[in-house]
Amino acid sequence: MITIRLSGGLGNQMFQYAAARALALRRHTEVAVDTSYYVYAPELYAPEAYAPEVYATEVYAPEVYAPEAYAPEAYATGASATGAHATGAHAKGANTTRADTTGADTTGADTTTRRSALAAFDCPQPVAPAGRSWLARRQRYPLWRWLGALPGVPNWYRERGFDFDARVLTQPAQTYLQGYFQSERYFGDYAAQIRKDFEFTPLTCGPNVALAAQIDASCAVAIHVRLGDYQDHPRASAVHGVLDASYYRQAVAHCQASLDEPRFFVFTDTPARVPDLELPVPLHIVTHNRGAQSFRDMQLMSRCAHQVIANSSFSWWAAWLNAAPGKRVIAPRNWFARTSGRDTRDLLPASWLQL
Repeated sequence: MITIRLSGGLGNQMFQYAAARALALRRHTEVAVDTSYYVYAPELYAPEAYAPEVYATEVYAPEVYAPEAYAPEAYATGASATGAHATGAHAKGANTTRADTTGADTTGADTTTRRSALAAFDCPQPVAPAGRSWLARRQRYPLWRWLGALPGVPNWYRERGFDFDARVLTQPAQTYLQGYFQSERYFGDYAAQIRKDFEFTPLTCGPNVALAAQIDASCAVAIHVRLGDYQDHPRASAVHGVLDASYYRQAVAHCQASLDEPRFFVFTDTPARVPDLELPVPLHIVTHNRGAQSFRDMQLMSRCAHQVIANSSFSWWAAWLNAAPGKRVIAPRNWFARTSGRDTRDLLPASWLQL
């Protein structure tokens, strides 16, 4: 069994799951998810762990292996999904809280509470054995490293840096993985299966059904504008940075020059700020998918013929899930703030245009 420790919002969890699922397929075994992060986060991840210098490290220490949920108040107040593991929030349909906070939630509140969000998909995600969750808690890492040499104890492997780590592909069939694994290279050999696992449930909400019809009937371009905490939270801004309006203007200009009558659909966490971008085209701003339904924004973005993504794993996946051979994806060249120190050479597929 390959076990993956989930953390962060939907986009991060999808990278984590995909890497583990691909390794499980390579080893002809099953995959399981450990959602204990959402139970123990207040205890294990102190506010100081989210300082920008932590993200600048190339090798992550377990005590500061921070997800993108970096707002100290979420941890100081214990605002975590303390029932996610115990109540089975990993199961299909069980997650009734935020489906994601990495880029689509538009509630404007509670932007740091994270839970297992893979319930958006009908993919296999059994819960990890309790013993693995117990061993994964921070104070027990040294014990696990020592026990790892004993028969029957799962191998524990932590991602070594943000760029592609080829050693992940060589791990044995009984492995517990921890990391972000943000590269198609971890799962590209099994892309068809990953896309099958990440099939969305059918749209039933009236506004989404109507919007899907508009998307299908046009040369639709999805634009993802991620501002929110990237702009308002000092630490988030220091890590991720905010994309300049010129990025979106260049992307729109490229689409206008290369596509036949493109129609632009904007998905954003801060619709009130979209006019500040001063994009010189008519825009359909999507605002109705909130809270537990925010994953529908990813579904609708992926349905568009082309994507202009933000520096967000949420819209990365929207673009990747668009399997159309003629799609055009425009992505920001600078994924993180220039001071972050992360090596992103393996993050974006080669066919995507970087601006």
